[in-house]
Amino acid sequence: MPSEPVTTMDSGSADTQAAPLSSAAPMALAAVDPGYYVERCELARGGMGQIIAARDLRLDRRVAIKELRVQSPELRARFEREVLLTARLQHPSIVNIHEAGRWPSGEPFYAMKLVAGRALDETVATAQNLSQRIALLPHVLAVADALAYAHQQRVIHRDLKPNNVLVGEFGETVVIDWGLAKDLQRTEDSVRRAALASEPDETCDGDVLGTPAYMPPEQALGETVDERADVYAIGALLYFVLAGVAPYSGTTTLEVLDAVLHGAPIPLDQREPGVAPDLLAIVRRAMARNAADRYPTARELAEDLRRFQAGQLVGAHHYSLSQLIRRWFSRHRTPIAVAAVALLALIVIGIASVAKIVRAERRATAQQVLAETSRAEAEQHRDFMLGDLRAKLEAVGKLQLLGDVAAEMKAYYARRPATRDPLERRQRAQAAHNLGDVLRERGDLAGAMREYHAGLAIRAALSAELTGSVDHRALADSHNRVGDVRVEQGNFAGALSAYQSAVAITRGLAAGDPANTTWTRDLALGHQKVGDVLLEQGAVAAALFEYEAGRDRLLPLVAREPENTGWLRGLSVMHENVSDALRAQGNLEPALVQQRAALAIAEKLVAREPENAVYLRDLAICHSKLGNLHRASNALDEALARYRTALGMSAALAERDPSNADWQRGVGIMRRKVGDVLLATGDRAGAVASYREALRIAEQLVARDGNNASWKKDLAGIRTDLSAIKD
Repeated sequence: MPSEPVTTMDSGSADTQAAPLSSAAPMALAAVDPGYYVERCELARGGMGQIIAARDLRLDRRVAIKELRVQSPELRARFEREVLLTARLQHPSIVNIHEAGRWPSGEPFYAMKLVAGRALDETVATAQNLSQRIALLPHVLAVADALAYAHQQRVIHRDLKPNNVLVGEFGETVVIDWGLAKDLQRTEDSVRRAALASEPDETCDGDVLGTPAYMPPEQALGETVDERADVYAIGALLYFVLAGVAPYSGTTTLEVLDAVLHGAPIPLDQREPGVAPDLLAIVRRAMARNAADRYPTARELAEDLRRFQAGQLVGAHHYSLSQLIRRWFSRHRTPIAVAAVALLALIVIGIASVAKIVRAERRATAQQVLAETSRAEAEQHRDFMLGDLRAKLEAVGKLQLLGDVAAEMKAYYARRPATRDPLERRQRAQAAHNLGDVLRERGDLAGAMREYHAGLAIRAALSAELTGSVDHRALADSHNRVGDVRVEQGNFAGALSAYQSAVAITRGLAAGDPANTTWTRDLALGHQKVGDVLLEQGAVAAALFEYEAGRDRLLPLVAREPENTGWLRGLSVMHENVSDALRAQGNLEPALVQQRAALAIAEKLVAREPENAVYLRDLAICHSKLGNLHRASNALDEALARYRTALGMSAALAERDPSNADWQRGVGIMRRKVGDVLLATGDRAGAVASYREALRIAEQLVARDGNNASWKKDLAGIRTDLSAIKD
């Protein structure tokens, strides 16, 4: 049974110090009929307001409603400022506001996303030991990322504490209660206008606000604070997660404030001796009493946490020679001679061609290929099948041939005894991933996830044992594959967690070798995948930020090597993603510029390799998205032409490999888009015919895997379209 959604409201609570606000004219909140919200139940109540759970009848969704019950100009100004600041922050780990208004009786309120889960302090309380608390580190990292985003928007929270962080049932982390947040940009503008006193959101020196146990000394003194106050609070949050208790305690608020002002907290390693020195160093730097000694930004704190998770050296810790030697030996448990052999073996690549593999597949099975050749040749085939074969078959549209080969390679390793040899373990992981790729292409998401997790477990163990980038990069790849399947299953919170794990590993690698273009490319891919999830969740501004960051990483690479097809394709995709986000914001002209840039690169790649199925699919998608932009601009003739071009290309690809569910779905999507435009231009019969073809494909895919959320969504949508025409 899911736990009760938890949201907290600290206005007027005993442990939060409020500061006076100057009065200001209230914002124009529209009156809202309370009848829109039914099935109400109280979640939390403070001295001046309350939070209730309710169901919004208009969109049939559960929400949390925060409302101000005590009427005064100062409190109303603070509440309205909270609404504006929170609504401005579009990030998956910051609570999302759906609506703001006032009841007919005058009380202001806002409705926000209802997070099913519990507060971080309750989550920590259930952890029975340090190992279980360390497993909660991703939530602290998510908070640091959210605050880094807020700081980029020039907003600081000023009241970060465990019960202002919600941990959802699906692993999501959400920072709530921005009632004490401060808009630094507005402060700067106000100072320049010499009108600070008229700003209702600013406090003056001497005011103390926040929660004492998690606030830095300068905040406890009522001094002006900046982003580094939140950095301290994140450090205090990390202290709490690792120790299980707050950095400071007392029987009254004044006792806690006095403790904060007169000295550092009990050292973390005294409270919990088992904490790694790296984490101790991160906490110490984040919670430095002098703001100048802390991490300058929340992003830098987040990067150090990522480096710790990835097994890299963290910037806050100064390693002794003995520590470095111990770390090196702990990661080199396999004898050096075996490691050398493994490294040499990785260099060996099979010389067999795709034609030879296909002929062998026609003669019998992949098992017979191994049986009919010499042992040395079989080893070459094995390496080739684990490496280049998938890309080569995908490029010629014959990925279905990989199915038997991948299954046989998995069975081959299953028959062999367990080994500690790194090379063979890497091959086992790759064999599992190859099979997972085939299963995913066929639409068997459960099977694909099973194989990906098997490969991920092997790679995680190798990364923990060995240094070097090979295994860490492979582990990031595993996390990305798991995230891809979770997206198709509709588990966007889980997908975001997987993608962020991959990005954390890659950032750790990039920190050790900033000039390595491989890490730059991988980080761009990470930005893209995180952006895709954010866009799906409706966080358009945050998605655009990720996409533009990915594009900007790739532009210098392409300028340096304009003929590098891998970088070119990546840049085309990033232009396309930026276009998607701009279109979602309604900025159609700049979206069209970005989409045309994507199309130009896609056409260039197809001109180089006219039979490359991957490039052809990219080009079809470009035409489809240009059609979307023309349709949004009501240029229906241009939209129909683009859609039909994309449909023709998609249908040709689907004929190459009927087992490829993704390509089949592409045909169905284009059939539906063509039907939409035909209907809009008055061609009802043509629209119905196109919709019926889309329905046939969607029904076939759902029959193949009824758990695929994307396919079920497609099927429901096309049925709705046909029903609307009949009505």
